[in-house]
Amino acid sequence: MNRLANYLTKYVQNYPDLSKSEKLLINQTVEKLATSQSEDQELVVLIQSLRRFSLESELTQAGKKLLARLQRKQWLVGIVNVLPFGK
Repeated sequence: MNRLANYLTKYVQNYPDLSKSEKLLINQTVEKLATSQSEDQELVVLIQSLRRFSLESELTQAGKKLLARLQRKQWLVGIVNVLPFGK
């Protein structure tokens, strides 16, 4: 299991107040990560889905916290990938 899948699994365990929809979305993402899907691609899909829940006012406080953390992770990874370290 990769790091994102481990993080998401622990997050679901630590935040039982996630909605059924949020838990289902996270579990589906973990399952997809177990196959050949790239972590970056699944991260983008998960963030987009959580944003959609937010727009529809269906995102719990725990879901909002997860969305903020995932967006921060995506932003940091994007910055690191763009900067010319060691070149």
